[in-house]
Amino acid sequence: MRPFFSSFVALVLFSIGTSWPLAANDLKTLGLPTGELIEYVEVRDEPRHRHKFENDRVRLYDVLIPQGDTTLYHRHAQNTAYVVIQPSRFRTQLAGGPPVEADLHARAAFFDTQAEKPIIHQVSNIGDRAARLIGVEIYKTDKTLTREPLAATGLNLFQSHPQLRIYYLALEPRQSTGVVDANISTVTVALTSGRLISKAGQAPDYPNEPAELMPGDYRWSENSGPHETINVGDTTFHAVLYELP
Repeated sequence: MRPFFSSFVALVLFSIGTSWPLAANDLKTLGLPTGELIEYVEVRDEPRHRHKFENDRVRLYDVLIPQGDTTLYHRHAQNTAYVVIQPSRFRTQLAGGPPVEADLHARAAFFDTQAEKPIIHQVSNIGDRAARLIGVEIYKTDKTLTREPLAATGLNLFQSHPQLRIYYLALEPRQSTGVVDANISTVTVALTSGRLISKAGQAPDYPNEPAELMPGDYRWSENSGPHETINVGDTTFHAVLYELP
């Protein structure tokens, strides 16, 4: 049994330049009705969309766009859940379409259904800081969520889709989720730093060392049994949790 907070993988921010070497076979060409040709890559080959984790259910990537930078045109072809770690203002342009500007706010979570109708676009960061998001591609499946939504202290259902539920988690200092008695598969992304301890079921002993988390740290948990998570830090801990069928 693996509690959904039993360990996290640290993601390290690093300085990124604007020169992105690509293999020639990564580039594809799209012809527009106007006769214009646009070169693009699949999202997994777009250098600012940094691959972090993948299995047969999900793929997770960490998007970091420096201030004033623009991505390559890239294609999204999987349904994808996003959460904003570092907010900024964006200009997005679909291939052949007009540019659209919008603000993405901190901790905003949303779900884009792109499996049936893939999109090709490029994104410019026109804000006053680097922008960072975590994207989780949900691979297509015939399974749907039929069980009742999860119930735990600090856990609030935000959105529900046939193949994904999005929750926000907020744990006050010394607060526990209580024992979550469910056999579930989840992806959890930390929105704030924190210190957490997890234990399986009703086990009486806690680990000696709590997990030290940073914004953007993530955890994949598959078919976890009963588990409990305790915030042993001095500040409220916030995260987003994605529940899969």
